Amino acid sequence: MDILSSDLKNSREELSRRDAIFVERVTLIESRVQKKKLFTIRTLDQDLSIVTSAMEKEEEEYKKEKTLNASRSQVTKSIKVFDGTRKGHSIPFHIASSRSGDLQWIEEQRELHKKIEEL
Repeated sequence: MDILSSDLKNSREELSRRDAIFVERVTLIESRVQKKKLFTIRTLDQDLSIVTSAMEKEEEEYKKEKTLNASRSQVTKSIKVFDGTRKGHSIPFHIASSRSGDLQWIEEQRELHKKIEEL
């Protein structure tokens, strides 16, 4: 009976020791999993921050471009050119600039013709 009692005691101690090893391994695995989760979350947060920043920049550029296009549209609509034979009409600015030069040249030619006729 003493031998059985001693074997039982040794078995309990062995079981207790193995249980402690098991708990230690489970704790280590949980710790590694938690660290991996935190690393993954940090990485995803960084990626999200980069993407969000890029989206905000794109949105800002889009708003600027939209405002610029609206301004260009207003300028195009507001430029009127009168050539003496037709009512004014809207044309793009770069065309209006060249048309203004043409109109000035035409006026100068008319004035020269008038002076020649007078002479």
